This record gives sequence, structure tokens and C-alpha cells, in this order.
Amino acid sequence: MNQNQDNTQLENSQYFQDFVGDGHLMINYQEFDQSFVDRLVEKLRALYEPDLFSHSYQTMAFAERMAEKYGVDQGRTKVASLLHDYGRVFPPQDLVALVQEKKIPCTEFELETSDLLHALAGPELIRENFGIWDPQVLSAVRKHTVGSIQMFPLDHIVYISDKVELYRSYPGVDILRRTALEDLNEAFKLCYKQSLIYVLTEGKPLHPDSCKIWNQMLQHLQNFSSSYSG
Repeated sequence: MNQNQDNTQLENSQYFQDFVGDGHLMINYQEFDQSFVDRLVEKLRALYEPDLFSHSYQTMAFAERMAEKYGVDQGRTKVASLLHDYGRVFPPQDLVALVQEKKIPCTEFELETSDLLHALAGPELIRENFGIWDPQVLSAVRKHTVGSIQMFPLDHIVYISDKVELYRSYPGVDILRRTALEDLNEAFKLCYKQSLIYVLTEGKPLHPDSCKIWNQMLQHLQNFSSSYSG
């Protein structure tokens, strides 16, 4: 599924390797300069439907403010937020086929829930079509719908920004926006609560992990990046 392959791929990003701890664990990651981000914006402007582009751009704009507040890398933040809904470009049947072909870990619930497919397949599509394999970027894309027991600051930022970007309009969103720029943990908790209420109010099925994530958050809030509360 190499549709819209970015010919430049890594031309405007840099490759790094870090050794952690005793030097035996190596983490590969990328850094994205503003030129890369600008090119990505223009590519997505042509690729996305207008509403999807506006949402993604506004998600990036809010995420950028959060990244500055909490000391998270701006390049990764912009790329992850721009691409968090990239999977929505593809028909659901293609996403299911990709998940099955690549043996992407998932549950039957996720495969059968159309609103979750784009996050499941998104990281693989981004890797194939843009040459982006940075683990933090792909993690944020994967976790922006349901979340996860283990989430990092960039995961939180993309999750929250997706819910509170400028074009979002629902009761309480102003409070969420303000909290997002004051306390990362509290903002994630409030956004997650709002998402649960929405799903239940709409009579939609609740992801089996949602209750686990919520309970874990309440019991061990310090594990959700407590050092990034400003």
C-alpha cells in the first residue's frame, strides 16, 4: 500500500542512535526540521479532504503550544499531530487487509470498530508512504484513539490536542484547553473522562481497555508523566 509515496522520505530528517543505561539498549529515532514539516503540510493539504486537513492542522497548532509548555520535541510533535488521522485517507476494508497482512497486534473488537482502524493501521502506512519510523511519532499515532496503560508525553499531547483543537466545539472544551496548558496529567484525565462519557452517551461499544486505562490512571497517576505537569 505505497500510495502517495513521499519521494524525499528522510531527506529533511536526521537519523540518531542513543544508548540507554549500560549501552546495550539502542534506540533509533529521527529529528524533523521545519523544512520537513512545511513539505509535509503541503503534501497533506493536497491529500486530505478539507475538513480532515483543517482538523489535522489545528491539532498540530495546539500540540505545538503544549510541546513548548512541557518541553517535548517540536518536530516530532508537529509530524505526529499532522499524521495522527492519516489512516482515514484509506477505505476501511483496505485498513483491515493491511492489519491482517502485516499481522499488526490488535483485538477483534478493534478490527470490527471502524473508528479505531485508522489508528491501528496508521503507523504502518506512515512508515511505508513517508519513510517515517520514529518510535515516538508512531506511538502517538497508534494511541490517539483509545490510549494505553503506558503513555509518554508526546502520546498525551497528540491525544489531548486531537480532542481540544480550535475547531472542536462541545460543552467544557474551553476548560480542557486551559487545563491542557497548565497540567498535562490533569488534562489527559479530563479528556479521557470526556471521551468515555461521549462513547457511553452515544450508545457506542466501549473498548475493553478503556476501563483498565481509567482505573490505572486514577490509581497510579504519577506513572502518567508526572514530571511533565509544568
